[in-house]
Amino acid sequence: MENSGWAALHVEITAIRKAPNIEALKYCVLEQLPTLLGCNSASWVTHTEQGRLLSSEVSEVLREVVASYASKAAELTRTHPFATKLISGVPADIRCKPYTVLSLVSESEFHETEIYKELYRSIPINDQIACQARIGSGEAIMILFNFDSAVGELALLQACILHGHLIARLDELQLGQEREETASEILHRTLTAREREVFSWVIEGKANPEIAIILNISKRTVEKHAENILCKLNGESKANLIADYQWIRGKV
Repeated sequence: MENSGWAALHVEITAIRKAPNIEALKYCVLEQLPTLLGCNSASWVTHTEQGRLLSSEVSEVLREVVASYASKAAELTRTHPFATKLISGVPADIRCKPYTVLSLVSESEFHETEIYKELYRSIPINDQIACQARIGSGEAIMILFNFDSAVGELALLQACILHGHLIARLDELQLGQEREETASEILHRTLTAREREVFSWVIEGKANPEIAIILNISKRTVEKHAENILCKLNGESKANLIADYQWIRGKV
């Protein structure tokens, strides 16, 4: 790979690692990475461990075409070589790295599948790179990069390099999402509605007199709520609460 190729790859790796949430990561995958890899589009597919389609999102360029097949999506997906191989049991090593359609079946076999004949042929999609990732609770994500011809060595190499970064960031974001959901459940179970209002302003760094004005209650009432919050959340001080819960700002 030439220096310019490594530079472009580094830009996309940085975008992946800095994605603030899963939606931003999806955008990077669906709208930015196809240009780097030299493919026509990408798909973000969520499925069960048994290969059953749960949801699918695609690059903007494909949305209109794919929408017309929405009612058939699950049926067509079941005929895809990736789905049939997943169901029949892909070796563990092939799940841990990107692989292509044409590494699993011949071109003629791929062209005989219903998903190719009804959808891919018209786009066209004649080969794909799949990056597999587990997200827990029996669900998995498969990222597909769609090519109009057989995948080249350079594109596969780039996908292999990107794969580790994609999985790492997805795991981080998933963990963060679960952490937010757990913290939110704890707060809703532990604090009253008014205490949550006060708490939301405490972690914004507002002083008690400011909170009193914002909520149109007395300063003493705010102080009492703050005392109750500290007690219920086992906080040593207001500063400790801000430090411990600042990451959940705006989500209380």
